[in-house]
Amino acid sequence: MIIGVCDDYQTDAAQLEDALKKETQKLNIEAHIRCYDSAEDLLNEKDNIRLLFLDIMMNNEAAGIEAARKIRENNNDIVIVFVSNDNGFATESYEVEAAGYIMKPVTDHLEKLDKLLKKYAGGMDEGKFIKLTGNWNDIMISENSIVRVIADGKKSKVVTNDPERGTIITTISIKNLEEMLSKDKFVRTGKSDIVSFSNIIRIEGSNIVLKSGEAGVDIVKIGTTYRTEVLAAYDKYVLSGML
Repeated sequence: MIIGVCDDYQTDAAQLEDALKKETQKLNIEAHIRCYDSAEDLLNEKDNIRLLFLDIMMNNEAAGIEAARKIRENNNDIVIVFVSNDNGFATESYEVEAAGYIMKPVTDHLEKLDKLLKKYAGGMDEGKFIKLTGNWNDIMISENSIVRVIADGKKSKVVTNDPERGTIITTISIKNLEEMLSKDKFVRTGKSDIVSFSNIIRIEGSNIVLKSGEAGVDIVKIGTTYRTEVLAAYDKYVLSGML
């Protein structure tokens, strides 16, 4: 997953970045941290961010609040956590559905940072990682980064939402990957496809509209013999409150 840090004060940004690296490593969270020194830079690259730590006051104005409002105009998925020297922005925080508020210096509030990461980034245990093998050293990959698995002969293509990894070719068959992946997070949709529930936008007839790690949106066809099982599994997922 990608964690964003937006702060125009370099020392504060570096301090938060360092704290995030240490805490995500401690919690075994697979994360890439991106730093932005202005709201403008952030808004140009915000789409892949899952969790955002956003400074409220930048350039002597509440630029962080305005950036959050612009993000919320078309994106309700990014988890926004405000970072500030001032705790007087509660109303604005509710307005943009901020998930949390951390006072500076962040190093004085590591326990709160830890709780936010556990809640919104998901502390990973070994059961949530799978080992992929191929013509390279084995790698461990978080299930949470997998969007889709596509059969490719005896091999498989693992499509991720990680821009640095993209699509991974593995020698593991789709049948074996189906057995490795958590049944409450993934479903087999046909002979050649497995999809992640969390990346399903909607189901239209026999088609799944899927958030793609590479193309933005993919359409995945549900096989006739898989349809009943897919719909039942997806209904169960939705009702479990995991969306």
